[in-house]
Amino acid sequence: MPTRRSFFSGHECLAASALTLLFAQQSRRAKTARCAGKQVSSVTANSVPRARSNIPLNAVALHADTAFKLDVSRFTSEEAKERHVGECGDPPEVEILSRGEDGGVLAARGTIRVRYNARKIFESFCDPEENKRIFDNCASVNFRDLLHEDKVKKTRLFEVSKTGQWTLLGIPINFESTVLAMEDWKKYEISFKLKKQGAMKHMSGFWRVVPVSQDESIVLFYNEAVPFIRIPSMFKFFAGRLISEMAASLLEDLRRATKRWQKDEAEGRILVLNASEPGVDVENEQKTPSPVDS
Repeated sequence: MPTRRSFFSGHECLAASALTLLFAQQSRRAKTARCAGKQVSSVTANSVPRARSNIPLNAVALHADTAFKLDVSRFTSEEAKERHVGECGDPPEVEILSRGEDGGVLAARGTIRVRYNARKIFESFCDPEENKRIFDNCASVNFRDLLHEDKVKKTRLFEVSKTGQWTLLGIPINFESTVLAMEDWKKYEISFKLKKQGAMKHMSGFWRVVPVSQDESIVLFYNEAVPFIRIPSMFKFFAGRLISEMAASLLEDLRRATKRWQKDEAEGRILVLNASEPGVDVENEQKTPSPVDS
């Protein structure tokens, strides 16, 4: 039976929160306007309590149907290595792919090149404590459920809810989001999809760690979202800037983390992670260093 597990990377929830903040207020105002002439029926409909559903039997199929709104087939590992021009330690390179022109989709992708082993980066993503040290915008973990594990395909599917803490126009704001997310230990990839609609009708994306050499990696981040309320033309530039800065901020967090890991290793401090590949004995793995990619 699936059980609640202690490891999972949560930055995809933070990405959802950041995109949601821009339109939450607008969504609330629009909802108020729509309900103005339907007060009685709206109150009746909205009074039904919504409890968190049980683990879906078709969770794997639900996540597999991620249905990206934009074509992401070209965002391969080889393309990321060819496209990224910066050296190790340089700032992230971020591209705005859509400001709402394509069916209301907001989308951006970013890459960063770091001098650190790809396997170790992925393990750090999958360890909850280390993940929280990397990305400091997590206010709380509400729940983290393991829905499915495939020891042959080396994947784990989670349902996870986190509250992100962001500052918008100088005001600290917390916002919760729940996603289905798949760890793929063969690809070093975490793909994610919004489980329930809120201010966003759709949100999905992925993180992928691409080995360049034994101690060098490129990390690719992609995120797309469709707000519940269509973005007015006058706000599209601001929306594009927001998603670009969000992606750059998350990648910059990772760049700082790799520098910390390098410093710790140089001083003889060993990072012990609570993350293991599906099908691998955790106790035996913890007794040996993390595998090194060639």
